[in-house]
Amino acid sequence: MFGRPGSCSPAPRSFCLVPRSLCLVPGALLSLTLPLLAGCTVFDPPPEPSIAHLKDGLLPSTDSMLEIAFSEPVDPSTLHLSVVPLTTDTEGRLADEDTDPSTALTPYFTYGSGSTITGGKAAFNADNTLLYIAPYNAFPVGPKLAVLVEQGLSDDAGNKTASRRRLPFAYQFVCKGDSPKNPLPSGAYFFLFDIDKPVGIQIQILADVRVDPQTGTLLAQFTNADRNPAKGLCPTPCADTEVCRLLPEPKCVAPSEPAGSVDEYSDYVPHPDPPTGYSFTVHGCAEDSPDGSTGVATLPTDLVVQKPPVTAIGLAITCSFTTSADGALRCSGSAGSADVKIGDSSAGAAEGSSKGRLIPPEDAPADLPSPPTE
Repeated sequence: MFGRPGSCSPAPRSFCLVPRSLCLVPGALLSLTLPLLAGCTVFDPPPEPSIAHLKDGLLPSTDSMLEIAFSEPVDPSTLHLSVVPLTTDTEGRLADEDTDPSTALTPYFTYGSGSTITGGKAAFNADNTLLYIAPYNAFPVGPKLAVLVEQGLSDDAGNKTASRRRLPFAYQFVCKGDSPKNPLPSGAYFFLFDIDKPVGIQIQILADVRVDPQTGTLLAQFTNADRNPAKGLCPTPCADTEVCRLLPEPKCVAPSEPAGSVDEYSDYVPHPDPPTGYSFTVHGCAEDSPDGSTGVATLPTDLVVQKPPVTAIGLAITCSFTTSADGALRCSGSAGSADVKIGDSSAGAAEGSSKGRLIPPEDAPADLPSPPTE
């Protein structure tokens, strides 16, 4: 019974670490033991931030306000927050976390000490458990973004976070059926899907993408891409268990070595044949975005691998395409699925980021599977 001498009820959020053996002590003896616990240190964790209304890593694109929730009331003067593009190096580091002095973060919005705000307006609710952010310019739809909450965030009792919190998110891109002013060109594309949950893995895809320039309707065939197994490509012979990676420099690597960027498309060849290969058809749209980019969204579809037996149910991607300084058409965005099954067991929803680029026509793989005629 709750409150009965000698019984143990669930610990509250701030609690004493009491030895489990004391739960078995009769009430009379426990009354003699409790004074020994008078000096027990009470554990009170620092506040934890999260993004309100987030579902499978996505927010509705109609949301004009970003809401940051805190697990308990915070001291606003200790909040240092920014909204940034989630662009990382091969080690998963942001521009201000790597060792390259030439890279820097370019925040869309910041909230600093003394309520110094750039890029929009922000206000706390009455009990300082919610921060409402209204950007002057809408955050981009499609690309992967992150809210960064720097260390030192404190509650009313002075309990502070000891490290940066990174909260990834993206806005859901919805096909509207508008005629694009800058239609995405049809052709061969190379995509990298870096999945964070439920397991960390990179999926490489070579795709034959067909876009109707009048409607923006997209039909594509996504095919598994493997590192080129051809021998004799590296200056020194590779072991039988290795392949030659030519970019960014020649090196013998394991076939599972992740790609460092979408510019390494020439190191990959299509592998559509089961049981280890796969190829599947994708429907979607390519439409103009307010910032001048071209947004791509695909309808959910299933990715099925026979060996090992893995199925991504309802895989969907968004990617925002722009032309970079070198003239290449590249994109960044999000990738995810409603569930991932390993064999017959569910591992949960998948969340991650997407990157892609148009492959020059002269470099397009000749044996890349085409989408069906519909």
